[in-house]
Formats: sequence, C-alpha cells, structure tokens
Amino acid sequence: MSKPVTLQSPRYRVVVGDPADASTWQELEVQALTRDLASAESLFAKRKWGAPNEQPIKLTAVAAYQALLRSGQIQGSWDQFEAQYLEVTEAGSDRVDPTDRDLDPDS
Repeated sequence: MSKPVTLQSPRYRVVVGDPADASTWQELEVQALTRDLASAESLFAKRKWGAPNEQPIKLTAVAAYQALLRSGQIQGSWDQFEAQYLEVTEAGSDRVDPTDRDLDPDS
C-alpha cells in the first residue's frame, strides 16, 4: 500500500484587512506550490527588488500572495495585496509565550 503524498512546500496563514479597523480583518490559509515560489522569484526579478534570499520577509509575503492568487482566494495586483495584508506566517507554527511559567521546568 502506498503512503499518502504530502507537500513539503510552506503552508501560509495570512491576515488581510484595514490596519486601522480590526473588524475588517480576515484570516486566510493556503498551501504553496513550488510554482508559487518560482512566481514569487519572477516577481522579484520583474520589479527589480534584488535577490529574494536577501529579503526573506518580503519573499514570504510574495510567495503567500502568489499562492492565494492561484487558489482564487484573492484577486488583484501585488500592490493591492501589499496595501491590505497585515501578517504572513507559516501556518501551524505555534506561538509560544516565553513568559509562560508552565513551560519552565524549574518553576
């Protein structure tokens, strides 16, 4: 019996909306494909932004944008997306409060 195929490319969690109005914030999640990552690199070259590996935060945002665009979850240009995205993180990356005493084995 064959194992199920899982993708190793990043899965992104993106929050979009008006930064001044939290009631407009919307959370989106998308699985990137290698072609989304390649499209992100192409956009870097087209816009003359420099080397993608020198701007990891922007590369993450552009890759998430490409994946959301491909999946049909958003429409519009990079400039429109850039004006409305508030946060891009890898989905499933749990945030840990470093002050949480339950995490301290000595407490």
